[in-house]
Amino acid sequence: MVNYLGKALDTLASNYWFIPGVMALGAFITAAYLTQSEFVYRLDSSPLLGWLHYFEPTGARALMGTIAGSMITVAGVTFSITISAIVHATSQFGPRLLTNFMQDRANQFTLGTFIATFLYCLVVLSSIRDSSTVEAAFVPYLAVLIGLGFAVASTAVLIYFVHHVPASIHASHVISSIGTLLVDEIRDHYVTRNQAEGPSGEILADSTPAEQVSDMQAVRSPFTGYVQFLDADKLCAIALELDTLIILNAKPGDFVSFGDFLAWVGTDQALDDDTAERIGDYFLCGNRRTPAQDLRFLANELVEIATRALSPGINDPFTAMLCIDWLGSAFAVIAGRHSRRYAIQDGQGNLRLLIPMTTGTEFIIQTLDKLAPYVSRDRNATLHLQAMLGRLLINTRCTGGFDEVQTSAGELCERAAAHLDDGDAHLVRQRNEVLQSISIDAAQNAAICRQHHWLGGSN
Repeated sequence: MVNYLGKALDTLASNYWFIPGVMALGAFITAAYLTQSEFVYRLDSSPLLGWLHYFEPTGARALMGTIAGSMITVAGVTFSITISAIVHATSQFGPRLLTNFMQDRANQFTLGTFIATFLYCLVVLSSIRDSSTVEAAFVPYLAVLIGLGFAVASTAVLIYFVHHVPASIHASHVISSIGTLLVDEIRDHYVTRNQAEGPSGEILADSTPAEQVSDMQAVRSPFTGYVQFLDADKLCAIALELDTLIILNAKPGDFVSFGDFLAWVGTDQALDDDTAERIGDYFLCGNRRTPAQDLRFLANELVEIATRALSPGINDPFTAMLCIDWLGSAFAVIAGRHSRRYAIQDGQGNLRLLIPMTTGTEFIIQTLDKLAPYVSRDRNATLHLQAMLGRLLINTRCTGGFDEVQTSAGELCERAAAHLDDGDAHLVRQRNEVLQSISIDAAQNAAICRQHHWLGGSN
């Protein structure tokens, strides 16, 4: 149930209409209530609100009409500016970042403020009437005053919006927001070694018992698309109900086609359709990847920005270096950590659920493998990546993946040497020799840092 709610909230957050729609509905209800209250209770007769009587029907109608007309005009301009900013940002950083800009709360609240003010003024405007032979003149004085306040607030929001749009598409802001989210998600999904076994029965399994798969019943995918959410608690409950082990074959971020293997259930009897359908229901699918349970998606966004920045058409190595810095921060956090949801056992110590989560070392190496072919073609980006790898090896010692990171550093050197001129290739080889000399000896690494200042991040 929690993951169904999470998927629903993620979908709503990605829709540009939700917050403006809620604000517009709230404005409609507020205006209707205020105007009806003054019809019933005659708030204009209160001595405390007597100073509001300078609003005559003609003047109040003109004021509300002016505000309503202005707000819908500004809302159109705001929407045009937002679309232009999104087009510029996605062309520079990549189309997959469109979701990030769609989820920008500031843009949603700005559009919602103008639409809500417009709708509020329309409702108030419809309640204003001149005197006639049948009915007396009526002006909802308090509602008109609040409408004026909405106009003032909208002006302040417009000023903020003009500042927010260029700030939100700045390369540093875009990259830092993705990097910060990636680091936060790593801390949520991965635990330190002394937290690897907790009271919930979650443990780390060194390997998946693949030999058991041949004796298990397969559950095939009832959908085609990306796995967005995985309800591990419900899957574990099914395993307890059947008194068996469930091994998953797909994890959040994986693309599965109809009929692909989703999981295997440890039973020597034919799996009934109802149980297979229940297991399939706990894999929540969509037509795109989301960062909710998929750390690779966030890392790929940074890699995509870096590779586009290093393309001949853009040729912006400094943007790529910003991405490398934030990837380095994520690597430092994930190095030596365990996946929080890799294996789950019951209270008696029986293994109930195995999830093929990406380990910290695999996450680092896979990301480097995607980044290295593009970075190696640029001298500045290559040197910056070498400095980041050096800090990673020295400061975290990459518990469990030290040799793999050094191997990736060597491969980066070989790639760069094939593309750079002799002088730059020699410098890259010198730095690689330093990286290969780093060990788990803290005293030796401190001496290396003192001797080679580029390991501190200065190129």
